[in-house]
Amino acid sequence: MSAITTTESTSTPTPESVVQLLDNLRRRIRWYVVLEGIAMLIVWLVLAFWVGLAADYLPVLMGASEMPLEARRAFLVITLLGAFGVVYYYVLRRVFSPLRDSSLALLVERQFPEFHDSLVTTVEINEKPRTAMDQADHDAIARATNSDATHLGQEMLVHTVQRAQASLSDVNLSRVFRYRPIVSKFLLAMLAVASVVTFAVVARGTFGIGASRLVMLSDAPWPRRAQIEMVGFDERGQKKIAKGTDLVVRVRADAKRAYPPPELCSIIYQTDDGQPL
Repeated sequence: MSAITTTESTSTPTPESVVQLLDNLRRRIRWYVVLEGIAMLIVWLVLAFWVGLAADYLPVLMGASEMPLEARRAFLVITLLGAFGVVYYYVLRRVFSPLRDSSLALLVERQFPEFHDSLVTTVEINEKPRTAMDQADHDAIARATNSDATHLGQEMLVHTVQRAQASLSDVNLSRVFRYRPIVSKFLLAMLAVASVVTFAVVARGTFGIGASRLVMLSDAPWPRRAQIEMVGFDERGQKKIAKGTDLVVRVRADAKRAYPPPELCSIIYQTDDGQPL
C-alpha cells in the first residue's frame, strides 16, 4: 500500500489593493527606465552630431578637405550602433526584466517601515505555497501541541494581511524613487537639444549642410569663405598639357573679401572616368 501525501496551504488570495499597489509600482519603474533611456539617447545623438560636424567641417576651415563619403558612412553606422547600445543598456535589458511581487514589496517596505514586514509576508506566502515537507512539519507540530495549528496559522495570516491593508493608505509611491539621477539626465538632454536648436537658428545654412552630409550622406561641399580660382584653365575647368610635361598650377584669391586668403589650398582632381586622384 502506498501512502499519498497531500499538501494544504494556509495562504489566502493576495488582496486586490495590494495587487494594485504593486502593479502601479511596476508600471512606474518601467516608465522611469524608459524616460531615462530617452534622455540618454538624446544625449548620445547630439554628442555624435557635434563630433561628426567638427570632424567634417573644421578641416575645411583650416584649408583641408571634408571627410570622404566612406568615412561619413562609417561614422553614421557607429552612431546608429551606439544608439542601439544606449537603448539596450538603459531600456531593453531592464524594462523587460521580471519584477517579482516580493521584490517590489520589499522595495516599498524599505521606505515605509510601518508595515513591519506584513506586506512582504502577505506577498511571499502566495508566491511560495507550502511544500510537502512544510506540511509534514506543520502536522507534527499540531500532533505535539494537540492544537489546531492550521486554524492558528490561518488566523496569523489573516492578521498579517489586515495589517498590510491598513498601512496601504499611507503609501506614497513617489518616495520609493530617486528623482535626482533622472532629472540630471533630462537637464543634460535639454541642454544638448538647446545647443543644436540654437545652432540651427543662428547658422541655418551650416546646420543644413552638416545634417545633409552626416545623415543623408550628401556630397554637397562646404562653402569656402575665400574666393579662390585656378589660373590658366578654361570655363569647364580643363587644361590640355602634353603627356609627361610638368604642370604648374597657380591659384588666385580675392583679397577684397571679408575673410583673408587662406595660407593653405587643397586641389582635388579626377580622371576622365571620374576616378579621384
